[in-house]
Amino acid sequence: VVGYRDGESFCGFVDSVGTHFEAEECTAVGMAQHIGLPLLRKRVEENPNMTREQALKTLEEVMAVMFYRDCRTINKIQVADCTATGVTISEPKMLETQWKYKAMDFEHTKLITIPN
Repeated sequence: VVGYRDGESFCGFVDSVGTHFEAEECTAVGMAQHIGLPLLRKRVEENPNMTREQALKTLEEVMAVMFYRDCRTINKIQVADCTATGVTISEPKMLETQWKYKAMDFEHTKLITIPN
């Protein structure tokens, strides 16, 4: 949950049983609490006053990591931008991904070679 209250921005969390709290800089749910949140916290610690563009780049980086780690997802995201003037939701965006690593190449990882 993000928004503005009394002219101040806030970031919070509410789960299905009503557990709630407000976060200092960022929060995440599900598997992202374990994989994505440490990356987000590291980036915020490195640059606490990042620009919107830097924040989007960080978010895309974290979401790409999440995509690589979750076998039931796609590499498409939408970003909701909450400001004092309102909420804007972006069009879906495909994340750039790379699967052509030598360690993932079949010729490199195959167990059996069948002669011609």
